[in-house]
Amino acid sequence: MMQKIIKKFGQNGIRNFATYPGLLRSMLFVPPSKIELALSSPADSFIVDLEDSVPKQEKESRRNFWAKALREDILKGRPTFVRCNAISAGFEQAKKDIQELGVKSVTGIMVPMLETADELHEYEKIMRGCENRDLFLFGLVETPKGVMNAYKIATGSERLVAMCLGHLDYITVAHCANTVPGLQYPKNVIIHAARSRDLLPIESVTTGYKNHEHFEADARLSREMGFAGKAVLTADQVYITNSIFSPSPKEIAWSRRLLGFEKEGTFSDKGRMWGPPFMLMAKYHLEQHEAAKKMEEKQIEKPVDSLKCVFYEYGLKPQKIEPNLKLQSSYSLTVTDSWLSTWQSSYFDVSPIYISEIEAKKLGFKNILLPPSLLSTLSIAMVVLQYSADHALLLGFRNGKYLRPAYPGDTFTTDMKIEGYRNLSGQKGCVIYTQHILKNQHGEPVFSLQKQTLFDYSVQSSQEIPEFVEKEFNNEDSLLKKHLIENVKPKEDELLSAELEQGIVVVHPTSKSIEFAENQQLCTLLKVNNSHIANKMKFLPTELLVAGPYSTAAALAISSIDFGEVLMQDFIYSSNISKMNPGAMLSAISYIVDIKAIKENPNLEEVTVLTLGLSNFDVENLRMWPVPKSLFANPFVQKTPVQYELICRTDCPYFLHKIVNQTLRKIIRRKPHKS
Repeated sequence: MMQKIIKKFGQNGIRNFATYPGLLRSMLFVPPSKIELALSSPADSFIVDLEDSVPKQEKESRRNFWAKALREDILKGRPTFVRCNAISAGFEQAKKDIQELGVKSVTGIMVPMLETADELHEYEKIMRGCENRDLFLFGLVETPKGVMNAYKIATGSERLVAMCLGHLDYITVAHCANTVPGLQYPKNVIIHAARSRDLLPIESVTTGYKNHEHFEADARLSREMGFAGKAVLTADQVYITNSIFSPSPKEIAWSRRLLGFEKEGTFSDKGRMWGPPFMLMAKYHLEQHEAAKKMEEKQIEKPVDSLKCVFYEYGLKPQKIEPNLKLQSSYSLTVTDSWLSTWQSSYFDVSPIYISEIEAKKLGFKNILLPPSLLSTLSIAMVVLQYSADHALLLGFRNGKYLRPAYPGDTFTTDMKIEGYRNLSGQKGCVIYTQHILKNQHGEPVFSLQKQTLFDYSVQSSQEIPEFVEKEFNNEDSLLKKHLIENVKPKEDELLSAELEQGIVVVHPTSKSIEFAENQQLCTLLKVNNSHIANKMKFLPTELLVAGPYSTAAALAISSIDFGEVLMQDFIYSSNISKMNPGAMLSAISYIVDIKAIKENPNLEEVTVLTLGLSNFDVENLRMWPVPKSLFANPFVQKTPVQYELICRTDCPYFLHKIVNQTLRKIIRRKPHKS
């Protein structure tokens, strides 16, 4: 655009913009009483108003004031636009505004109530009589007629550099609401008309100048729509606007990383496809960043005396990975009654020994037991800070075993040991396998599991770490299992347990969502600090995640309701298949793999069940849609996300990308009495 104007008017045609990079992020209205405050702000440009903000009886005196002040360069060479009165409101008044204020220190004329391209020509004729013959034009479109002629206006003058929808006048004529839906169409028209001619679309003011939260939200929405900047009423708004309409540190880092690939055409990285449009966007971000830096350097009179910032990083780094490396949780955690109540408020449970002290004591326990999903989550969460705060993805765990009774009031720590690793073939990254043992205050093992975690670096250890060898599941060493076998007796008032049949799929009618606030609460409860779970400033809503153990616990809670009096659960394996966002609705289905009587106690049976957690899937549809056998084939072999994707594409596309997690577990429950 600048080159086009230079060609049209000559190098002096942009005297005031000789070093101006084309940024109009913030355009600050400057009343005579606020000149010093305006100059102390980092506004990209100023607006001197002779139109709506000036009472009719004061227009001449205001014009005279600014004519003298601008001739003396009172705004210190900062790009300045004069909003004149509209020709349609009186030709002579508009002519005086332009010719008396069109001095060398003025950048351009902001023309209001613009409805046709012909009006631009009238303003151009007036500008021939100005001291500054190289003034730009800034078009204010404020009526439905102007919106419908927006593209013609955008092509109407080589002097035109920017366009704006004057929404306050527009809503009075269009009789629409001053809301996002009410103004979405006219704003989009202005944006696309301006962008099609390489002009800058500028958003109008937000009138509520004291509500900074509302203003920031309004400005962010404007940038998302495609506006290049915003008119503002106060110096405070300038700081917010400049920040929002500049590339963020995240965008700058993304741009540098993307351009660092130095690739042409389309390529993939971290599950995303990139290509020429993204490269252009990356270059644009960096150009805008450099332009903003130059403007800020010009405005800063002296460097700010800055303090050194230190960013602490958590998690296990590749250079620290050694065979049999052992870590212990840096804190201990007591599961108080209130702590447990918070967990129970998130996860439904009807198993008597986990919710009723009376029922638990009947079986010889001193109190209710802590649920296995809670213990497995603690086993993982308590070493997040030292080990996996910077992990790419929790893949899941195997051999989760409830070893001995755990009660409210117990205090826990977690011991962890690296057992092996597997570097990814053909790409950077590795899967690290760790053994986790949750211990109580007496140092006794309560729960154990083997965890698989994906990191985005490859292991290059100074010592050879063996490739991980999976262990066969065996829970015969569980003291809890032995206790149940010895103490469970027949009872008349048992919880109704449905008859189960090997090979059937149980469709669980209950569902659950984990909202952002609940996700946050669970993280606080478990001392988990992963930024992709909680940081709304860093991640988009669709990028935020529900922690894998939370969604797994939800799927287990949903499904266990239909299995009667569940006394114990162990996990052969549990893994995350796809990501789940806060607010998604989780449902579940379970495949009955095997049912075995426990010979030592005829009142009990052991059910092996594979449960799939489903995101945003209405299980009522399964009254009509079939569940293919392939979905649960070879249940003891843990399927990968790719395998599920292939099965779903071929046999059940309605499940594609809906399977969040899978858990194969052994349930010990009271055997239902046959009538």
